[in-house]
This record gives sequence, C-alpha cells and structure tokens, in this order.
Amino acid sequence: MPLLRRMPDGRKPVWTYGFCIACIAVFLADRASAWLVYGLQAPAYSGILTQLGARVNSAIAAGQYWRLLTPVFLHGGILHLFMNVLALLIWGPIAEYFFTKKRYWLLLLGSGFLGCVAGFAFSSSSSVGASGAVFGILGAFLSIRSQNRAFFDRFFGIQILIYIGISLGMGFLQGSIDNWGHIGGLAGGYLLGLAFGFGPFRGRTAVRAGAAALFIVICAAGMAWGFTRW
Repeated sequence: MPLLRRMPDGRKPVWTYGFCIACIAVFLADRASAWLVYGLQAPAYSGILTQLGARVNSAIAAGQYWRLLTPVFLHGGILHLFMNVLALLIWGPIAEYFFTKKRYWLLLLGSGFLGCVAGFAFSSSSSVGASGAVFGILGAFLSIRSQNRAFFDRFFGIQILIYIGISLGMGFLQGSIDNWGHIGGLAGGYLLGLAFGFGPFRGRTAVRAGAAALFIVICAAGMAWGFTRW
C-alpha cells in the first residue's frame, strides 16, 4: 500500500499528519531534555517525558493513570519513531477517510489505550510507542471485513492480513517488542470499528452498542487484572 498524500476523496489527511507531527514533536522535546541532562550521548529512554509518561506498570498501580495513554506519543529511538510514523502515513489516511476525523481520533486514542491496558495486565516490561494505535487502525480494517467482506477483499485484498501476521510474528520472536500492546490495540481497533459501523452496517445499532460495551468491559477487566499483578 503506497503512501497517500490525499485521501480517496481528494482531501489531505490532516488528522493523520497532526498525529504524526505530535509524535515527532514529543520525541524531539524528550530527546532534548535527555541531552540537557546527559549530553549528546544520552541513553535511550532517558528523556524527562519518557520517564514521566512511559507505561511503567508499578507506577500505574500507584495511581499514575495517565501512563495508559501518554506512551502512545512517546518513542524510544529514531528508528522506532520512523517505523510507526511510516505505518501511520500508509494506513492512517485510509482509516481517516472511512471513519471521519472524530471517530478516527477516538480510534487512535482508544486502541492505543487498550494496548497499554493489555501491557499493564499481561506484560512485565515497560513500553512506549504508537504501535498500539497503528494496530488499532488495522483492527478497524478487520472490522470492515466482518461487515462487508466483498468490499474488504476488493479494496485491501490479502496484503493487510499478511502484514498483520508478519508484524505479530515478529513481536513474538523479538523479546524487546511489547506484543501485548499490539494485540490490545488490534482488538481495540476491531471493536471500535464495529462500534462506529461501516456503510450500511451503521444502522445495526445493537451490534454497534454491543461492540462499544465489550470494549469498555475489556478495558475494565484488563485494568482489574493488572492491579492484581502489581
């Protein structure tokens, strides 16, 4: 899937650009704070914003609940940032077109939040990154497959399924990747995509309400389980 400078209707994906710019700005500010303290050889994850906002399970259990959302805008290094911004620029404009700006931002933040909740519940390591939001976009695309299989096959084909499979597989093979964040983001995006509805399925209020309720229940259950661990 090539980078899209414009959405299918010709408009620029300004909300995707805005999210990417926010991630880049936060990264630069975070690294600048690390350089001020440690010099140009500052180690990764030493920035003030990362120290205050990364998903650290013990800190969340102690009441720092903002750490369930702030990691979405933080990144551990330039390559980490580049890969997530690239994925956002590839998939984000399509999601922004399909779900409109308000739903799109809710998709990014909601799936990123559930990704952090999944990490809090099941992972013992700390993490940062927008990959939960990226997987949320992919999960929303999978919800389109559940609602209109013919459209999904015609527009996306099998490539998105391969992309998801390879990305999750790499997460399982590399211990440094927070795959629970990916899985949580994917599940969150799928449920939010159903809750938003696509095309004629926007009229199925029972399905939409059920998906929204299940999203909330999973978030609450993940939080509850995380507190039993930490």
